[in-house]
Amino acid sequence: MSAEDTRTLVGAALIAGARERAAKATTGPMDVHRFDNEGGSISWQIQQSADPSAVVCEISDADSVRAREDATFFARARTDVPALCDLAEQRGREIERLTAERDAEHERAEHAHDMLDGASVLLPEDLAYLWEEQAPSAAIRVMLAERAKDRAAFEEHVRGLDGDKAHLNAEVKRLEAEVLACRHAAIDGRYGLAARASQAAEPSVATVTADRIGDWMQTFTGRQFWPLDPCADEVCIEDIAHALAHQCRFAGHTRAFYSVAEHSVRVSDYLLETLRPMLGDAVIEVALWGLLHDASEAYLVDLPRPVKRQASMLPYREAEVVVTAAIAQAFGLQPRFDHDPRVKHADVILLATEARDLMSRPPNAWEAMPAPLRGLLVPWSPADAEHAFMGRFLSLSGGAR
Repeated sequence: MSAEDTRTLVGAALIAGARERAAKATTGPMDVHRFDNEGGSISWQIQQSADPSAVVCEISDADSVRAREDATFFARARTDVPALCDLAEQRGREIERLTAERDAEHERAEHAHDMLDGASVLLPEDLAYLWEEQAPSAAIRVMLAERAKDRAAFEEHVRGLDGDKAHLNAEVKRLEAEVLACRHAAIDGRYGLAARASQAAEPSVATVTADRIGDWMQTFTGRQFWPLDPCADEVCIEDIAHALAHQCRFAGHTRAFYSVAEHSVRVSDYLLETLRPMLGDAVIEVALWGLLHDASEAYLVDLPRPVKRQASMLPYREAEVVVTAAIAQAFGLQPRFDHDPRVKHADVILLATEARDLMSRPPNAWEAMPAPLRGLLVPWSPADAEHAFMGRFLSLSGGAR
């Protein structure tokens, strides 16, 4: 119990005792009151006899000097009951006012403390509220001003970082464009694409006016190619490498871009690693077919299996056979070698590995597949996949194109 609460109790007791004494006007002991509280004890005894001067008031309070001063005054006042009551009521009102002010100040301090704890996210309207509505003390005002200054400095720092970030992003984009241009130039120089494109830019009249089935498409190197009526001399490995490197497997539904070209190189890798001990140099042709088993998709695009297997897609499958035959003729491979069960097995092994590493969790089980390869499959960029495809082709074909 605080000193203010103690004085409130004493004042109320004095009023009650004085009023009762005036009413009775008897001799002998009149009132005996005792108050106990956490801070100490208060004992108050009033005795009245026929002689008004015989009034005795004793108050002892370890916590309140103010109460003893009041007791001295009351002893002097003796029978002046109206003055004593007025003074007690006045002191009671003063105590109530001070208590209310103390509680309000305590609440303002608590609120200001909470706001200071979150000063890093203070908004201007919050600061105005603290200044105008909460009326904090001078110390709190200083702290808030420092926090506001720190916030302004932090915001300026963030703006500077944003500017640096924008500058760095622009620089990165510029460097990426330079890298891409260098890669294109390297590919053009390595494979002679510039010269081939310039030669293909002026096709002969016979090529344009020849009686061909269907329409023609323009390839990466600038050639004409009739996907429904292909010719072996119109097949270009650079077109195949570039087109497959920019086509994503699984109709693009992988967690990261994964090209048909990379899939083809990995199939070829698997065949070389697993069959070389048994076949020796004969593994070259098998590995080359592993590299080119999806080469027709450079001209016909990669279709998802559920679509390709439909009866209505028979014309597509027939075109796939014709284009694959033209590719085999262009590179000196045995026709239908792409149906080699060893190539099919390697293709399914890679399919299982890609499903594990590149696809989301399946809603239902896929068709039965063999165990995937060990190790995590990390996709390449289109440029790296194109370079790897061309490098593998040149190594397997002895440089013939």
